[in-house]
Amino acid sequence: MNISVNTDGARAKLSAMRRIAGSGAGAPPSAALYQLTDWGSKTLRAILTSGILNTRTGHLKRNTDMVVLKGPPVGIMLGTGVGGKKEVKYARIHEQGGEIRPTNAGALTVPLPGVKGVAANYAGIFMLKREGKAPLLCVDEGPKKGLRPLFVLQKKVTMPARHWFSRPIRQMRPELDRMLEAAELWRIAQALGD
Repeated sequence: MNISVNTDGARAKLSAMRRIAGSGAGAPPSAALYQLTDWGSKTLRAILTSGILNTRTGHLKRNTDMVVLKGPPVGIMLGTGVGGKKEVKYARIHEQGGEIRPTNAGALTVPLPGVKGVAANYAGIFMLKREGKAPLLCVDEGPKKGLRPLFVLQKKVTMPARHWFSRPIRQMRPELDRMLEAAELWRIAQALGD
């Protein structure tokens, strides 16, 4: 899952800046790349630290990155599967929500609160059937502690949309618009010596 930022308006502003500065039709000024990189870094940090997702393994966070496209056209790409990171299959369902059904088993193993990892990681795990309720996967922790339920088995799970990706981008979008205004680009270009 990834998103690209449309920089059509910024390209028009950059073209006007080039004409004003008399720099011709070469690569875009480093000011725009500087601003896109800065915004992308801030937005990526907002995505990764938003707290919207409950992190169990960190796989989704580890594989979310950004790439600045130096063009033409100039742009930025944020998401999983960019910047040499792996595409994360479940990123979209965390973003948009939906129904999850098992594909290779008879049921989904849904971890109970405080449980890390997957059922296969637990030695001695067994199924406890309950009348009128979904079965549990448990481990026996001995005579003093007894049974510890780890997972509940479900035929399907409806996951709500969490907008872990789009919410921080929406919140940061006004900052991008401000950063790509012609006057701001011109100020950055002068500071960078463009």
